Amino acid sequence: LNIKVDATADASLFIKLDVDDFNDGNTTADETDLLEECYFTWKNVRGSNFTTMLGKKEMPFGMDTDYLITDPYTHNSGTGSYLGKTYPNGGGVNNAHTQVPQTTFSHPGEIDNVFAGQVNYAFKDLALLEAAVFQNNERDLQGNRYGMHEDNSEDSLLFNSYAMRANLMPIEGLKLQLSFANQNMSEYKDMTQSIAEGDDDTYAISTGFDYKMNKVPLRFYGEYIHGWNQLHCDEIDTDTLQLGTVWGVTEKIDLVLDFEWLNTNNDYMANEIDEDFYRIALAAWYKTDYGVKFGAEYLHEWFDSDNNWDDADADVFSFRTAYSF
Repeated sequence: LNIKVDATADASLFIKLDVDDFNDGNTTADETDLLEECYFTWKNVRGSNFTTMLGKKEMPFGMDTDYLITDPYTHNSGTGSYLGKTYPNGGGVNNAHTQVPQTTFSHPGEIDNVFAGQVNYAFKDLALLEAAVFQNNERDLQGNRYGMHEDNSEDSLLFNSYAMRANLMPIEGLKLQLSFANQNMSEYKDMTQSIAEGDDDTYAISTGFDYKMNKVPLRFYGEYIHGWNQLHCDEIDTDTLQLGTVWGVTEKIDLVLDFEWLNTNNDYMANEIDEDFYRIALAAWYKTDYGVKFGAEYLHEWFDSDNNWDDADADVFSFRTAYSF
């Protein structure tokens, strides 16, 4: 549920309630995820091209392209896999195949539900630069969320975490993006120190594109994300890739083809663990004239390890109905 209250032409309050995130696979509902966004926006500050935002919101990192029913790997650390076992910071435990014994499925993705201050600068319709500082709300290895504000004394209003993104629109229909994020939490470092060289910070860089053709009802998109120091351990790196296309068959029917790859490389174990997850999905959406949308999806996911683990695969059919008003 999105609510926008305009105080003036340039000042507004935005509120987003997300029941889907209220219980995203954890054993108990997380009330901090229900109010997903609540922030103030001031556009054209003193007649300039600057916009400022303050409050709880999503950070300017990555593209978070999602045309499927199942969340993509690029969305976050946990909800996009039917084979990967995740730590709770990934948004839930997905262990349909418990024989897949990877150490972690954690990887960079969307950063949301954080208190932040953000500044944007727009140059005509050609470029948008975004920069934000935020209070990190990651969960630790035991699933504890240190929270924000006074609940997280180490990541206070000094904002030790930050994100920035550059968006370029060189031609009509084409968007290019490059972004970087740093998440800081020394409590996490203290927990990983016993098994590896812990680090206060975890880093990620993203580059991607979105191209909507003018004369043909086709859209192409792609994103690559590299992450360092996952789980605040300097021995864990990840690579994530997403490529896809959307075909508008008619004004009411869309077909989506999406391919994704995720690699996790863990050097801190006695034997280096290198794992690959792949998935390909085909989805169809039908939009009615009454705000109702129906979706059907087939997804095939497979797991491959360079170690002695058994490979695994899964086939999943999903259906969804959505109503917009």
